[in-house]
Amino acid sequence: MIEPNHIFVYGTLKRSYCNAHFLENECEFVANATVPYKMFAYVRVGVLPQGKRIISAPMLSRESGVCHGEVWRLPAKPLVREDLLRRLDWLEGVDFGGYTREIIEVHGRENNKLVFEGPAFVYFHNAPQGEVFENWAEGESK
Repeated sequence: MIEPNHIFVYGTLKRSYCNAHFLENECEFVANATVPYKMFAYVRVGVLPQGKRIISAPMLSRESGVCHGEVWRLPAKPLVREDLLRRLDWLEGVDFGGYTREIIEVHGRENNKLVFEGPAFVYFHNAPQGEVFENWAEGESK
């Protein structure tokens, strides 16, 4: 199977979020997009030296729904691309079973015009635990 040249992101990797720098320095933004899967927030209480802390991370489930995100073009140079995907796999905890990188079909639209249609990598969460919120950005409970 030929690997896609794009990645669909939906949480902290989106523009203006805390992990956007992973993509902004090496990739090209293509379009806003949606995929037919449901996004949740993985929420749990962590115990740190400073006390309890709520830990929240967006996750995409294979459950039917709508998830809004972004499509980015991956670097063309194979070594740069492989290094970026390795760093994203690390960020998403792929080696520890947190997320799985898969290929899905994505449709990107700008001003109601289709500007991208094709395969893209995406990270699915493997085993949600803890309290699940419907709206990650606002922390609204389901």
